[in-house]
Amino acid sequence: MKYFKDAQNNVYEFESDGSQDKFIRPELTPITKAKADALRAPVLSNAEFNAIVDAQLDAADLKIIRAITEGDTARIEEHKAAQAALRATRK
Repeated sequence: MKYFKDAQNNVYEFESDGSQDKFIRPELTPITKAKADALRAPVLSNAEFNAIVDAQLDAADLKIIRAITEGDTARIEEHKAAQAALRATRK
């Protein structure tokens, strides 16, 4: 397949054998398959992204609780640092 995008990042693909070349408009830019796949990937809304971060923060809370019950102070600090980094990614 041949992959192209327009100015709005809409992706177009055409047969490699040239049978569809007449449909390739001059304003289309050639791109790789990887770029086409990346452009097609859904973009998370801020709410969806934050929901994922919140779930990871909940998991980090559980890791801290486990470290507290096991008396592992080094892991407590490690997990707190990870939580702080996660919180910084929220949108």
